[in-house]
Amino acid sequence: HQAGVMASPCGAGVWGGALAAVVFLSLGAEGIRVRDQGYAAVEGFHVDSTSIRCTGVSSVSLTVEFDRLEGADGYDVELALDGQDRTFVSFTGPSPPVEAYDLQPNTTYEVYVRAHPKTMMYRSYGWGGLSDPIKCTTNATDPRSPQNVRLHPDHSLARDAIHIAWDAPALADSDGGLEYTVAYRLRVPSADNEWTHILTEGSLLESVPTGEYKLTDLEASSTYEFKIGAHGSTGNRFWSDIVWFNTGREGTTVLELVRVAENGTMLPDYLGNHASADFEGEVGFLSVCQPSSCKFYDFTYSPFVRYCVEIANVEIPNTNTTNGSSAFSDYTSCLQEGLLNPPFCECDNKIDRVFAYESADTMNKFCGNKTSTRPAYACECDPESMKISATYAGMMPVPLPVAGNLFFGDIPPYSVGHYPDPIPFGHWYHFPAETVCPFGAEVGKENCTWRRFQTAYSTYGDYLVKSGYNTTDTPDGTFPDNKMVRQNAEAMRNAFKSMTQRCCGC
Repeated sequence: HQAGVMASPCGAGVWGGALAAVVFLSLGAEGIRVRDQGYAAVEGFHVDSTSIRCTGVSSVSLTVEFDRLEGADGYDVELALDGQDRTFVSFTGPSPPVEAYDLQPNTTYEVYVRAHPKTMMYRSYGWGGLSDPIKCTTNATDPRSPQNVRLHPDHSLARDAIHIAWDAPALADSDGGLEYTVAYRLRVPSADNEWTHILTEGSLLESVPTGEYKLTDLEASSTYEFKIGAHGSTGNRFWSDIVWFNTGREGTTVLELVRVAENGTMLPDYLGNHASADFEGEVGFLSVCQPSSCKFYDFTYSPFVRYCVEIANVEIPNTNTTNGSSAFSDYTSCLQEGLLNPPFCECDNKIDRVFAYESADTMNKFCGNKTSTRPAYACECDPESMKISATYAGMMPVPLPVAGNLFFGDIPPYSVGHYPDPIPFGHWYHFPAETVCPFGAEVGKENCTWRRFQTAYSTYGDYLVKSGYNTTDTPDGTFPDNKMVRQNAEAMRNAFKSMTQRCCGC
C-alpha cells in the first residue's frame, strides 16, 4: 500500500531472500506475452528450450527438467488452467527439476521456463526472457478408477486430519454397486514407503461406499500421498493416480492473499517489503482506486495473483495498527523509488491510516511533527516498533465503508467524526524482506519468520469481470457501496476458486 504513488497492495515488490525455481506451463501463450509487454527482460538470458523435458507424467502431475543456466538463482514455469490463456499457475523449487501438480488429465500444456538473474537482486523487472515452449501432455485416467481425487470442499488446513473426496469411475467394472479402498502413506523423499490401507475387524480392506473419507490422527507438518481404489463384483481393483496433501504445521499460521500489479504488465513476483491483502482488503483498495483516481494501472490488463503465505506465530503486545491483535507487528507502508531500486518500508503513512479509520489523536501522535523534507503523507514511528516490523509480518484492518476515496491523493484535516462506525471487513499485510525463509527452510527457525508456498495462481482483471466483478467507479469524496464491495470480494474469491480446489497450505 504505497501512499502517494500506490496506496495499497498495488504494485510489484520483492520476494526478498533466496528465491526458488518456478516453471511456467501454458495452454496458450497470449497471457504470457501480455505479462512481458512494457518491461524488457534481460537480453539473451534464457533457458535453452532444447533442454526442457517432461518426466514422471501421470494424469494429475508431471516433472519439468531443464539444464541450469549460469548466473541464475531461480526459474519460473507457468501453466494456463482449463484451456484458458487468462489464468495461470506457477510452481517453485530451488533448482530443476520442478514438480507441477493438480493438473487436468489428458491435457496438452505448453511449457516455458524463465530464469532469474542473480545480479537482479530485487527482481522487479529484471527477469530473464521466457524460453521457447515445448508441449507436454498428461496421461488419460483409467475410466474404471476413481476420478478427480481432491480435498473435500469442507476441508480446511488441520494439523492432524485430511478430508478427501473423489468422483465415481466413468466406466464401472461391476455388475452392481462400487466400493472404494483408501490407501495412504507419508511422502518421504528418496523413499518408497509401504501403503497403509484402512482395515476393519478381521483384517479386511474397509469398503468406503461414499466418495469421501476423513483421515484423522495424522502427523502435523507432514505430506501424505493418497490413492483410491475402486472395486466391484468382478473382484478387480483399479487405482487412481497418486495425489498428495499437507497437514498443518505447529507454531505457524497460513494466510491466503492476493495482489494486483499496476501498469498492466508488472510481474507480481515477490512479496518481501511490499504490501498484499486478503480478498476483502484488496477489493477495499480497488473500490476506491478506480481509473478516476489511480492512473497507474489498467484494471483489465493488470495481473492479479493469489498467494499462500505461512507466518510464524508470535505475541507482540501494544501494537498500534493491528486493532488489538498481538499476532502481527505494526503495519508499515512499503515503497519502491525507481524500477531497479530495492523497496523499503516506512512508518504506516497517513493515506494508509485513513483506510484503517485511525483516530485524529493517534494520527497526530505519529504524523503531526515532521521535518519539511519529509513527504506530506509521511509519519514517524517508534524505532523499536519499526525494528519488530522489520522482523515479523505486519497487519492493518480495512473496515467498511472504505474511507480511502474520501481523501485519496490529499491529506485531510483529521478530526473526530470523519469516519462512520466501522464494520470489520478486510486486512492489509506487509512481509519483511530480510526475514523471508530460504526455500525448504522451516518457518520460525533461525530468524526466518515467513515464506511463500510454492504455488501461485494468476489471472487478469478481465477474467475477474467475467466472474462477476463490478468495476463501477466510485466518485471522489464518497464511500463505495458496501454491498458492491462485498460482492466484488466474493467474485474475486470465486474466480480463484475456479482455478484450484486446494486450500492454502494444504
